[in-house]
Amino acid sequence: MGIVARKNYLFLSVSCGYLVNKKKEIKTGAYEGTIIDIREVEDEFEGKKIAKIEVKMQDNQSDEIAVIKFTLESWYAIGFFARISKIDLTKPFIIGTLPSEQNEKMSFCYIKQEGITKVEADKEFPKPEKVEIGTKKAPKQVYSWIKPLEAIEKIMADLKSKIVVAPVVAAPAEAAPVTTGSGKEDDLPF
Repeated sequence: MGIVARKNYLFLSVSCGYLVNKKKEIKTGAYEGTIIDIREVEDEFEGKKIAKIEVKMQDNQSDEIAVIKFTLESWYAIGFFARISKIDLTKPFIIGTLPSEQNEKMSFCYIKQEGITKVEADKEFPKPEKVEIGTKKAPKQVYSWIKPLEAIEKIMADLKSKIVVAPVVAAPAEAAPVTTGSGKEDDLPF
C-alpha cells in the first residue's frame, strides 16, 4: 500500500462577475481545464439553505484541481447549462464569468473551447418564467424555475454519463498468505 497524498483543491465561487477565492485573494474572470465531475450540493447563505452546483475541473497544465461553485437558481447556471452540451467534454475548455451591467451582484457564464469560434447558448433552453402569486388586490411577481430546473436535471445526468476520468492505476495483487510446512495458513512473519 502506498502513501496517499491529500489533494488540495482550489475553491472558486462565482461572485459579482468573477471567480473568487477570498482566502487566497484570487479574483479572476475564467478557469481552464477538463471537467472531471459535476454535482449538486446544499450550501447555506444568511441562515438559509441554498442549492449550488460544483464543477470540478483538472488543470491541463498542472495537477491542480479546481472546484467552481455557483447557485443553481441563477442566470449563471442558465448560461452554463445552455452551453455545456455543445462542447467536447474530453478536451479542456474555459469556463468564464461576465458581470451584469444592470446588477453588480449578477454574473453570466461563457464557455470557450479550442476549435469552436463561439459556444452559443441553446436557444431552446428554458428560462425562468414570471408568475403572479398572492391575492388579486396585492399580486406579486416571482420567477418560476420549474422548467429550467427540469432541463438542468437532464443535462446533469447526461454530463455524469459522459465525463471521462483518467483511469486509476490498479493496486498490486495481494501477496499469497504464508503457510507453514503443515499446510495451515499462518500470518506470523517468522
